[in-house]
Amino acid sequence: MEKTITVTELISIYRGALISLLPWMEKLGVLWKMHESYDDWDSISACMYYNILCASLYSEVASTYPVIRSVHNLKYLSTLDYVGIELSMESDKLFIFKDLESVERPLDTIIVLVVDSNGEFLEKRMLEYSDDFRFYFAKMESGQRQVIKTIQVGFA
Repeated sequence: MEKTITVTELISIYRGALISLLPWMEKLGVLWKMHESYDDWDSISACMYYNILCASLYSEVASTYPVIRSVHNLKYLSTLDYVGIELSMESDKLFIFKDLESVERPLDTIIVLVVDSNGEFLEKRMLEYSDDFRFYFAKMESGQRQVIKTIQVGFA
């Protein structure tokens, strides 16, 4: 059964799925808070990122996705896809969603890559998570950037 959701809702689902894992991770002794976590939490988080977020955005499960998730990938900004955040206070910049972090509360912070209008990396920034944030998927199709705010999800 398919249904339409926003990219914003998809980010919320991804965040909720990670939060639901935290009590179980604590029972296993897996550290998940910022500056305490290691490769084990990063691997779990990445698995959820690719299998919830990317699989839904691309409507398929794949081993890799052409999506920007690190500063190193920014050199491919003109060809790769990304999840962006609309921030009206700085409309001259591009904010690319990187991941979620736990600073004071579980997954209370969004890590973004900030890019100027020329595609140059400016900084990695931490923003306090807000339900007011609006996300979109910027996908390259036939050499043109398509901004997608809603997607069809559903698995047979």
